[in-house]
Amino acid sequence: MQLCVSSRAVGIETGRLCIINCSLPEIITDRPALLVYGQDDPRHNPFENNREKAIQRAEVVFSNYQKHVLSAMHGQYYNPSVLGEILGEFASFHRSRWFDFFKTFSTRS
Repeated sequence: MQLCVSSRAVGIETGRLCIINCSLPEIITDRPALLVYGQDDPRHNPFENNREKAIQRAEVVFSNYQKHVLSAMHGQYYNPSVLGEILGEFASFHRSRWFDFFKTFSTRS
């Protein structure tokens, strides 16, 4: 919620944004996901700890996913520069997902 509030304060509307501070989910969401990790804290990044297992799990639980590694430590995500990076990645991911959706939809018509 803090990321959404902070983004509005700088004029960035996130629309639907869900941020979960956890490992890859145990349930199948079948939703797109942008997975964000801090490079200086690899113990919180399942792709660092067990890459193959993390890739397999992400492919099962999400309809599509991208992984982004921040040049920050876990717990520093509210810093303005890091927040800007996260929201920029989210905006790019969101645009690409809508582009993919409309491309798929237009080929069905």
